[in-house]
Amino acid sequence: MIYHIVTKKHGQIMRSFVKPFAFRAGLMSAWVSGLLLFSGAILAESDTQAPTSSAPTSQSAETFRQNLFDVTLILRGEEVSPDSIGPYLETALKIELVRLTGDSGFLSSEQADTFLQSARAWLKQYRFEPYRQDGVTVGQRLIFTFDDDKFYEAFEQKGLVLWPLEARPSTLVYGSQNRAGQLLKLDAQNLQYLPQLDWYNRVEEMALPMTLAAPRGQGSFGEGLWVYPDFQRRRSGVVADRLQTSDSDYLLAYQLRQYASQPSELNWQLFSKEGQVMLEAQQQAEDRTPQALTGLFRDMMAAVAAYYSRPYRDQAQYIGSVTLRVEALSSVQQLFQVEQALTALKPVIHDSRLVTTEAGKATFELVYQGTYEALLAYLQGVTSVEMLSDNAISGEIFVRWHQEELTNDLQNLAPQTTDNTRSDEAQGDDLTTEPAVETAPEILPYIDEATAGERE
Repeated sequence: MIYHIVTKKHGQIMRSFVKPFAFRAGLMSAWVSGLLLFSGAILAESDTQAPTSSAPTSQSAETFRQNLFDVTLILRGEEVSPDSIGPYLETALKIELVRLTGDSGFLSSEQADTFLQSARAWLKQYRFEPYRQDGVTVGQRLIFTFDDDKFYEAFEQKGLVLWPLEARPSTLVYGSQNRAGQLLKLDAQNLQYLPQLDWYNRVEEMALPMTLAAPRGQGSFGEGLWVYPDFQRRRSGVVADRLQTSDSDYLLAYQLRQYASQPSELNWQLFSKEGQVMLEAQQQAEDRTPQALTGLFRDMMAAVAAYYSRPYRDQAQYIGSVTLRVEALSSVQQLFQVEQALTALKPVIHDSRLVTTEAGKATFELVYQGTYEALLAYLQGVTSVEMLSDNAISGEIFVRWHQEELTNDLQNLAPQTTDNTRSDEAQGDDLTTEPAVETAPEILPYIDEATAGERE
């Protein structure tokens, strides 16, 4: 069953259609609070397993673009009705806010309170789907779909920074489980037998492009050696070699340690392209409940997202304007398509206004967030744009928008519809607070299970 929330404004889902481009994250100091940090790198051992798997090995930005405003919670035995949906909605909204900003610290800001105090106003619909393990239904998926138009408008009005999918680096992941001394490599196949980890949903919550390493015989990313966290070294040549031969920007190595009579422990390290340890932590669950296990992985993903997004959030505090001159327009229809494309390039381009048109040319005034160089890189990544020239002093950019590729790109902007909807009245306050001052991110549990109501 699908419940549709009636809101004041519905519109086309804003999806940019930009090619992934290299995202360079700089070094950062240790800012992790509440977690014990260690220095180290990795251990590598020969891999003799060669299982086959039909499970997905990667989750890309294009995948997330289709459901960027969907949040899934797993229900095991709970009876949820429209009257009792509130705590689950609050949990989902917290996840959505961290996903969009890349910063779990945002949840402690006044701006986040304005969202959470009127959670229902940001909801478009929710639905239930069966949750199955090994073909047996063991619970339900509660899927919330938030109103993308209202989010974009609110973030723009309040000057809040949205972290674009195109600015999110890709990660190669080596996971392992140490269960009472028995070691298991967590590739795509083995993760199928550990549904309690719910790996794919954890990755989707933060919308982080990730590829699971494969054992020998299943691809170049996993051949020969497996990567484990090791807090005794700061650099790894094995990691550097592995990343040089992959399309990923970073490598994440984690190990879940589970014991017979004590809470689980999660050790992990994040490596740069050069094999340098950039971020690491040793986390221990509060207890042995499924919620505590979920919290370990959520905190790890939130910490990685905060590290990845920090450079973008720092430079995106700047708002600038520039003149965009589009050459070689062949028709009025193409001009309309260019306007549509510029509107879709949120959040980097906040606003676009057509100023003049003449003899196959058009001039737009753009308001953008971030640096001028970042804007150029963003436009150069658009599949249908040919960059002709630019002048930073005069603030002018000259481009040609190719008709055929532009038409193909805009097909990805078609709105998605869902049948069998049920209307409900949405209520909530308008956003009225000023943006908070940016502070150093922290790794903090951003879901309060006791009050949020999620039961995983």
